[in-house]
Amino acid sequence: MRVAVTGAAGCLGRPIVEALARDERVDSVLAIDLRPPPAAASVEPLRRDVRELRPGDLAGSDVLVHLAARVLGRGRDAWSVNVHGSRNAFEAALGAGARAIVHASSAAAYGSAPDNAVPLTEDSPLRPEPPFYYPQTKVEVERLLDELESREPEVRVVRMRPVSTLGPGAPVMLGGRVWLSLSGFDPPIQFVWLEDLVDAFVRAVHARASGAFNVGAPDPVRVSEVGPLLRARAVRLPRRVVR
Repeated sequence: MRVAVTGAAGCLGRPIVEALARDERVDSVLAIDLRPPPAAASVEPLRRDVRELRPGDLAGSDVLVHLAARVLGRGRDAWSVNVHGSRNAFEAALGAGARAIVHASSAAAYGSAPDNAVPLTEDSPLRPEPPFYYPQTKVEVERLLDELESREPEVRVVRMRPVSTLGPGAPVMLGGRVWLSLSGFDPPIQFVWLEDLVDAFVRAVHARASGAFNVGAPDPVRVSEVGPLLRARAVRLPRRVVR
């Protein structure tokens, strides 16, 4: 099996590439990024922007693991990379003959409406609030995958929706001396450890299952509980400050 991974040098991409390189079921890994990916005998690096990928770049790939995304920066840039780049990566994979796509969506796509179900399930509606562009791009990419599945029903599509990720190099850093929260607002918050998330992606590569999968630790905590767990000073901000 040959697996192509976009965003291969990112905080999630690097450990996924390393895990796939150790996996005896995987013959080779095509690691796509603008930065150097992890080095291993079975890893073939490809320096390419996802918006410029062509079918020939992914030749021989059986599975595309699509991680490349822009979280911070201008909304226009995020839309270009996250939406147009995803569309291009999917089409390149299909043109190369890939039979499975494992896409990194996000639990942020559900939004944070007060009437959201607790817990959220994979059938919960995706309704992120403006002006937060990152979850909006994730919803748009899932819409692209809906179209792809209707057009290419033989292609297996997996949508991973992880919660906030913790661990070495993970984007969420829980540290410091202060934990900020909003006065009068104490929702449950859920995390996933980076190694567990990597394992979930590797399982998605090999499993025959398709569809959406929420990925998170089984026991959420309240926002008010996080500060004491970190031995940090909890500071509650009044709503008028946030607005």
